Amino acid sequence: MQADILRNSDGLSAVTDKMEYAEGQSRRSNVVLDGIGVEPGETWAQTEEKVKDILVDKLKFQRGIEIERAHRTGKPAANNTRPIVVKFLRFKDRSAVLERAKHLRGTNIYINEDYTEADELDETTCVWHSHVIRPSKNDRVPSGRPKVMFKHFGTTYYLYTIMFFEHLQK
Repeated sequence: MQADILRNSDGLSAVTDKMEYAEGQSRRSNVVLDGIGVEPGETWAQTEEKVKDILVDKLKFQRGIEIERAHRTGKPAANNTRPIVVKFLRFKDRSAVLERAKHLRGTNIYINEDYTEADELDETTCVWHSHVIRPSKNDRVPSGRPKVMFKHFGTTYYLYTIMFFEHLQK
C-alpha cells in the first residue's frame, strides 16, 4: 500500500513539474502592465489600443510590434487600475519592450515579466538567500542571513525573521 502511495506521489510530482514547465513556456512572450486606468465597460480591443498607445508614445516604438492578445486581469485596485497581461506575437518584441521599460520612470506605469507562481517563489528565494544584514555588536539587532521564509494558504508569501516566527508559535 505504501509503495502504491509513493509511486502515485512520484507520478503526481512529475505531472506537476511538466504542468509548471508548460505554463512557464506559455507565458514566455507575456508582460504585465500596471498603472493604466480602466474605463467603464472597456473592451479587449480598447485595452489593446491603450497598450499600443503606450508602446508608441512612451516607449518610442513604431507600430511594428504585434500584440497577439491584451486583457485585464484581477480586481480593480483603489486607484481604478487593473493589471494588463500582454502577449506579444514574437519573443524578441517582448524583450525589446522590457529593455525600454526604463522610459516609464516617473509615469506610474510599470512593466514586468509574467511569472508563474513557482517562478516567482524561486526568484523571491534567490533574493532572500542573497540578502545579508550587516554585522552588529548589539545582540538585539538582527545580523547575518535571514532564516525563515514560508508560503501561507497558497496565495501570499510571508517572510519573517526567526525571532518573530518563534513568537507566533507561542
